[in-house]
Amino acid sequence: SLSVGESSVGEWLQRLGLEKYEQGLLHNGWDDLEFLSDITEEDLEEAGVLDPAHKQILLESLRQQQQK
Repeated sequence: SLSVGESSVGEWLQRLGLEKYEQGLLHNGWDDLEFLSDITEEDLEEAGVLDPAHKQILLESLRQQQQK
């Protein structure tokens, strides 16, 4: 069973249509959206997000969430 933190990362990725990255992010310890706001491009690459367009989408989405 997933904790709330893990499922919210999955839900966020699903909303963006990038749920294929969930395993890599969770595997690297990015299982909480609170922590994800600190993620860098390098962190994303280590988690398997190599497509520059996808990195932009993820980083942009996190920036918008921080402004709320």
